[in-house]
Amino acid sequence: MEALYRILIFSAVLGWAAGVTADIYVWIDGDGVRRYSNRPLPIGVTVVDRIEELPFDAMADAVRRDKDDREMEKLFEHWRIERQIAAEQQDASRRREAEELQRQKMSYQLEEARRWNRFYDSYFGPSYVPVFPKR
Repeated sequence: MEALYRILIFSAVLGWAAGVTADIYVWIDGDGVRRYSNRPLPIGVTVVDRIEELPFDAMADAVRRDKDDREMEKLFEHWRIERQIAAEQQDASRRREAEELQRQKMSYQLEEARRWNRFYDSYFGPSYVPVFPKR
């Protein structure tokens, strides 16, 4: 009786293990619909593709994850550098705009001073004191 239990348990475990490592089959049925299954195909069906299930390999998975992590770190670093360059370019553009506005302001002030000198000279004679714009 004990031997019978052992045989039943062994066959149940063996049957369970056989179902765990199932391949995936792909075929097209009579209506032209692509079907997927992990069970053996019906009779008379031609297999389009068969995908074998690979057993889990912890070491290979750890290597793949490590590789993915390094790739993500590189992408993040690349993204960070691009953002930094864009920010520096924007700052440089703002500085150039501020410098241009400062030049325009100084040019306007200089023109105003020249206008004032011409006005002063026309009423009071030539002046020997130059008028500079305020800073």
